[in-house]
Amino acid sequence: MKNFERLFFCGVSNLEEYQYLVNKDVGGILLYPKIFEDQSEFFEMIYKIKGRNILLSTDHEGGQIEVIPFVPPSPGNLLFGRVEPSYVQNYCAMAGKFMKDLGMNMVFAPVLDLLFSKTNPVIGYRSYGNDPEIVAQMGKAAIHGYKIAGLYSCAKHFPGHGRSCQDSHEDLSVIDVLCLFQKT
Repeated sequence: MKNFERLFFCGVSNLEEYQYLVNKDVGGILLYPKIFEDQSEFFEMIYKIKGRNILLSTDHEGGQIEVIPFVPPSPGNLLFGRVEPSYVQNYCAMAGKFMKDLGMNMVFAPVLDLLFSKTNPVIGYRSYGNDPEIVAQMGKAAIHGYKIAGLYSCAKHFPGHGRSCQDSHEDLSVIDVLCLFQKT
């Protein structure tokens, strides 16, 4: 099991956690918002990762969840869901270029959860809306924009997450399958 560690994608909030994980040879590192509070610590971490074969990512989704202070803000996914997909693609290409220039090669975005009247409270403005076709178009545009910038993207969350009542960061989410097929 020499490369077992390469299967893990772990989050860090500071340089000490980062150094520990890099020495364990993990496959990926997720940068939590706290790492950006001390910009010198962030840039030291980026310098130390140079040349390593590792995925470096964050949850910079746009709008409600924008953790990188060096990336111009977006109007948010809910508003993006009301415009042409080209706006989403262009924003993600621009934001992705900033991320790439900072040393990242992956982003945990876009959010493809549907927004419902009784939606999961952690979804909110992170969703492109309640129409599956629009959400799919915007998600495709976002992924293409990140690809233009040279980033891997990871669409999230699991199917039906917008219908769950629990915050999946805190609890195991449960979805009533019957409610997935009811109109809102």
